[in-house]
Amino acid sequence: MLLGWSLVAAVLGIIFFLPAAVLLLIAAFADSGNRPGAWVVLGGGGGGGGDTLPPPNTFYRATVDSPNRFSDAKFTGGVQKLKEYEATYTYTYTMNWRGPSYLTVDYRAAASTSWLKWRIQNLPGVTEVRLCTALRS
Repeated sequence: MLLGWSLVAAVLGIIFFLPAAVLLLIAAFADSGNRPGAWVVLGGGGGGGGDTLPPPNTFYRATVDSPNRFSDAKFTGGVQKLKEYEATYTYTYTMNWRGPSYLTVDYRAAASTSWLKWRIQNLPGVTEVRLCTALRS
């Protein structure tokens, strides 16, 4: 009799916990640093009714090895030189006191993005450079 109840309980458990397991599998592929673009909004049902979406804003986000780099003269001088390569806005931040540190670089639409990315990669302490997209409000 217990064996019969365990089979019923197993089937009910699969029905109740399968959606949570699928969400956990999908979450493994989520990247917290990359903001969702227009395709996510449209795919999620946010683009109905003839509304037009604002153009996306692309920017570079560089991971920096230590927040101490933000006071390093070579690093700050290199960040200031990025303005010569069509960078419009630079912002440095740390997620929390132990978390990763980042440099965000916005650029003009006419900028040579490969050259700008190369300049960011060559800053002291930069470990990774990613191109990110966000919707303008």
